[in-house]
Amino acid sequence: MLAAFAPDHDALRQRFLGRLCLFSKQFSRCYHRHGRRLILLCLLAPFLWRERDVAVGLSYLRFVCPPSCAVLAVADCFGFDVVQVIDVGKQRNAAENGKEVVAMVELRARFDEQNNIDWSKQLEDAGCTVFYGFDDYKVHSKLTLITSRVNGQYKYLTQIGTGNYNEKTSELYTDLSFITTRQEIGEEASAVFNNMALQRLTSEADTMLVAPLRFKTVLLEEMDRQIALAMQGKPASIILKNNSINDPQIIDKISEASCAGVRVDMIVRGICCVRAGVPGRTENVHIRSLVGRYLEHSRIYCFGSGENMRIYIASGDFLTRNTERRVEVGVRVDDPAIAKKLRGILDLQLRDTVNAREMQP
Repeated sequence: MLAAFAPDHDALRQRFLGRLCLFSKQFSRCYHRHGRRLILLCLLAPFLWRERDVAVGLSYLRFVCPPSCAVLAVADCFGFDVVQVIDVGKQRNAAENGKEVVAMVELRARFDEQNNIDWSKQLEDAGCTVFYGFDDYKVHSKLTLITSRVNGQYKYLTQIGTGNYNEKTSELYTDLSFITTRQEIGEEASAVFNNMALQRLTSEADTMLVAPLRFKTVLLEEMDRQIALAMQGKPASIILKNNSINDPQIIDKISEASCAGVRVDMIVRGICCVRAGVPGRTENVHIRSLVGRYLEHSRIYCFGSGENMRIYIASGDFLTRNTERRVEVGVRVDDPAIAKKLRGILDLQLRDTVNAREMQP
């Protein structure tokens, strides 16, 4: 990605790069190889000018370190005080450099349990506060929250992603990372961390999706709005992109939407327990799977179009294990420019005639 920093921010740029190299050795190697092409101005801009949200797409952008590392580097430049993060290892450097770090580590990670145990020990040795997940729910969220206190008020920098904080998979999976300084999102993310520390599920959120209590219910409500529009003879549409779907309630709602006249487009890479084109059930449902250069891993849920469009990204699929037995996190993207880009991703994949396979009735 080609980008240049504003001339009057050269000193801040150098400090940013220095801190980023601390948080990601891989970035340091790649920066010396590729130079400024690898600097993601889109990550730094909102924190310099505080004007807009940012979304980063992996792996199509030349992003060479996990989103959380870049967020930590920005936080260090601006003197943020407290870092809270779910399931990521590089925060050790932040703690060693004087930041108060609180890390939630999920030990139940398929094929990666021992690594997470080792990371938790290293985090504790570096001075981080580490707590672990629920007894009955697996934490699958991708969430980083950085907090500062200015003139007695808390300021937040929040990162919400669809995929793991992993340098290797970030080069192989397509994922999305949303970064914002919006106060309301920061407050909701703070509540999520506080609840997890107390072994308590999050039941209230306006902008964020938080499974198992405020994930499926919100998306079902969005589907109901499209059904109501269709029954009034108004344009209505649903586009769902995820890895898998088997949740009975969501499947029933998709069928209800189809019967009401809502066009439902689904991009499902893996398990799909919905059959498209069934008369009287899913006649308006169109399903495709994409297998291309990268593993499709991002989750995007879009309802409606134009000015009334509401679009979400999330860490969770439509499997029952995600909607009912895991702590997943997502966010409604209200920034018009980012929402348009996300919709563009969906439209592009729905037009694909090379890597797509369409389900037939």
